[in-house]
Amino acid sequence: MEKEQKVKKPGNKDSLIIGIVIAVVLALTAAIVGYVFWGVDSEVLIHYKGGEVTRGTYESVYRYWAPTLAYYGYNPDAAPELVVDEILLNEVLYKEAVEAGLKITDEDQKSINDQFADKENVEGLVSQGVDVDELKKFFEKNAVITAYLDAKQEKITTEELKKFITQEEGEDADLNIYKTRHILFAFKPDMTDADKAKLLKEAQDVLAKVKKGGDFAKLAAEYSDDGSAQNGGQFDMANNASVVKEYREAVIKLKAGQVAAKVVETEHGYHIIKLDSIEKNGRLTSENELSYFINAYISDRISEVFDPADETSKKELEAVKELSLRIDAELGIIHEDETTETK
Repeated sequence: MEKEQKVKKPGNKDSLIIGIVIAVVLALTAAIVGYVFWGVDSEVLIHYKGGEVTRGTYESVYRYWAPTLAYYGYNPDAAPELVVDEILLNEVLYKEAVEAGLKITDEDQKSINDQFADKENVEGLVSQGVDVDELKKFFEKNAVITAYLDAKQEKITTEELKKFITQEEGEDADLNIYKTRHILFAFKPDMTDADKAKLLKEAQDVLAKVKKGGDFAKLAAEYSDDGSAQNGGQFDMANNASVVKEYREAVIKLKAGQVAAKVVETEHGYHIIKLDSIEKNGRLTSENELSYFINAYISDRISEVFDPADETSKKELEAVKELSLRIDAELGIIHEDETTETK
């Protein structure tokens, strides 16, 4: 499972491209900040096939996204390339969407118009130096991109999805979905061995209640530190590297209806695990797998217009990273090496 939150999921898939898709989904919010900072500096930072990224555009997006990415646990050192990718994504996919005949829907246009009909909101934006007309165009552009990705995802066939999965994982890829439940006793920062031993004892005590016939979903709601607690600990799992090894190895040893005999330790904490059922070939209709397919498509499209391994691109990215470090200092974003030096 991808790293959606800072917690408590049995998964560990934390890819750059997932971040890019998140950026697209949240782009309407990000856009507000995108035109705030001191006008547009026309200095070119990045050249890509078909266009260029100016300093003004980069700084606008970076100043929004860097604190957001840091909050969600992304390494600040990775933020510059991720922001460059988001900008490239917006440019490339908007052109592609227009060429495919997509345009903004009446519903989206009305929603955007309503936002800019709010006099107080517009005055607030203007007072911060926002070009309101440009901002509105940015909103409209991202609405088209989102619609384009949604339409593309809807058209993916099971044959295409199977081909994608087997190309990624090999011909023997497990196509099943394992419908599990778990109760997580999460590790916390700076826990001592004694703290972990106490936490393990708590997990073992709850496992004993499960084995005595306790309602797993109710116990998950009461004890689990995971966000899935409110859904009875439900977690639909693919048997691949998107899920931490210890969790999936425990699951595939179980039969439907069984609970793992022992508490399972992962990097996230101690899990009590139950396998409810197995959905044969469930990955071929899974929303998660469809999203991964779209992520890969996005990655390929970006790769077609920008190669970070190219010598010119390397030099440009280094300059962007230096600029980003200066911005991080202004924003108070701390890098790991700075933390080490402080200690």
